[in-house]
Amino acid sequence: MSERDITELVQAPGVRRDGTEYDSQSFIDAQWVRWQHNRPRKMGGYRALADRVGGPARCVHVDSRNNANRAHVFGPFGVEQVTFDNSGAGSGLVDRTPAGFVANAEYTWQADQIFDAGGGGSPLLIASATPDLLAIDSDVAGPVYSGLVTGTSPLTAVSDGSPITVSGGCVVLQPFAFLYGSNGLIRNSNANDISAATGWTGNNANEVNVAATKIVKGLPLRGGGRSPAGIFWALDSLIRVTYTGGTQLWAYDPVSANTTILGKNCPVEVDGMYMWPGVDRFFVYNGVVQELPNDFNQNWFFDNLDFAQRNKVWGVRVARYGEVWWFFPTKGSTECDKAIIYNYREKTWYDTRCPRQAGASALVFAKPVFAGGEMETPSTRVPFTGLTGDFKPGEVVTGGTTGTVGTVTRVLNGVLNVENANGIYVNGETLTSTSGSATASARSTAQLLVPLWAHEFGVDRVFGDSVTAIESYYESRYFSLADGGPTAKGAQGANLNLRIPRLEPDFVLTGAITVQMNGRAFAQAPVVEGVPQTILPDTEYVSLRDQRRLATLKYVSNGVGHDFQAGKILMTIAPGDQRS
Repeated sequence: MSERDITELVQAPGVRRDGTEYDSQSFIDAQWVRWQHNRPRKMGGYRALADRVGGPARCVHVDSRNNANRAHVFGPFGVEQVTFDNSGAGSGLVDRTPAGFVANAEYTWQADQIFDAGGGGSPLLIASATPDLLAIDSDVAGPVYSGLVTGTSPLTAVSDGSPITVSGGCVVLQPFAFLYGSNGLIRNSNANDISAATGWTGNNANEVNVAATKIVKGLPLRGGGRSPAGIFWALDSLIRVTYTGGTQLWAYDPVSANTTILGKNCPVEVDGMYMWPGVDRFFVYNGVVQELPNDFNQNWFFDNLDFAQRNKVWGVRVARYGEVWWFFPTKGSTECDKAIIYNYREKTWYDTRCPRQAGASALVFAKPVFAGGEMETPSTRVPFTGLTGDFKPGEVVTGGTTGTVGTVTRVLNGVLNVENANGIYVNGETLTSTSGSATASARSTAQLLVPLWAHEFGVDRVFGDSVTAIESYYESRYFSLADGGPTAKGAQGANLNLRIPRLEPDFVLTGAITVQMNGRAFAQAPVVEGVPQTILPDTEYVSLRDQRRLATLKYVSNGVGHDFQAGKILMTIAPGDQRS
């Protein structure tokens, strides 16, 4: 191969983590990169819709109407509502925690909405809190709540004469609300009615056990002539539920008795298909249950997952780019810190570092909404009564009995959050600041305050007035003269180093991107990094001054406002000046 020969590095889309790097026909590494039209491009940025929402978030539900979007964020201490317009500008935070709610760090949440029984227009939000965060098979039941989606008052307990509790969760198959849990329990309300008086008995209300293990997730299903219909995940099986009417009311059909589910909020619906990770492989349901093929990063995912935190794994659809994301905690992490991504258009897999705790897909609001992970605020939570004056952010609050001091972070519905407290505030002590005073009504506890992010928003991370770059990079497969050069991968060729006298970039590029030749002398030798060369929108070519026997090309974008989409990048390949 001479310096007059021009070639393109041929490789498959996606990032292969399983197997050896040298054996991969796909890219070997990437961060904050997706594939579209078989080419890599930088993922979109994200903007904070709210900076201090009660966390850790375990569920996010978004409703949109009249240019107002309401995100309900569910966590260990209750429910908070964030309102923002279609540009992402926020207009306030409201506490909708039910009266008498008892905080529990082990709560997982599920939420859905059902048509208003009165036909008034605004649907009802229904939400379940179950204490199974660290034990998905727990039979301990938790409360179920409801309230107007557009309301601001606290949610109230769902009752059939006594408050209803469940160990699994809730879903709406319009116009019925379904609750589910231990021993295969599935229970549904009457149509458009979850009231205590008439919602849960007679007519179409029903209660049945349909599996030997706990039901942990339900989603609506296209039912055709037998609607409504739904699909329900037990810990070891999948059940289809369809409305039949008459005396039978509902049909419960086992779809598969040999499936598993990793976490209760893992299943994701994509145009009538359902995808989810099990305990040792991935599944897809499209009329029948099948394994979702993954020879890119399945071993990597299960080997790096902290299985003790499995019920924190959650999934979401990013439909614009044909992606399903599953966020998961890696070993040593107590919260999700990475995402494994299946691109169902490109039929490939990749991953990225992205710490998020819960979220919702883009629907009427055109951006995915995710919670937590970055710019979080550890705080001390102090319930109080008898406020005189006001507590203002930035002021120091002192406990009259303990002498504990901390700086005010936020005040919301009788709860004071302070940062950097040097102790614990105790029940009954006087809390004083420059502008106000009150009485602590309970012993203080730790609470994490988290941002609520709108993703696919610009190209940077925007948090208040702070705009920072999101590092993005991808690295090609290995290529060498020894195995046929950039267009082949076979055990034949010259035992020589290679060099790239000219690389001709082809990018839709904003700002700059760098390219460097990395590589090894042998497949198991140490990696040697090359010297980065800068590519600008008007760069015609660059010369890479390094040479490697086994080479990769790494592209890095790490500047505010920088963005890229890769095209057909040509290069000339020539023998190096030494034999390995």
